[in-house]
Amino acid sequence: MSFEPGTDLHACAELVQRADPERFRAVMAAPVAARAALFPIYAFNIEVARAPGSRQSR
Repeated sequence: MSFEPGTDLHACAELVQRADPERFRAVMAAPVAARAALFPIYAFNIEVARAPGSRQSR
């Protein structure tokens, strides 16, 4: 996978960097091959954590 701008992996990395800077730094310390798996997992975690707050009550 490529970390080039415009790729899904780059978007995941940017999301993690904005929402969880400490976790972003931890991933950057991991081997490059592991980053391709970690960024999407952590980005998914951020989105799932936001879900309850974005739900509208009736």
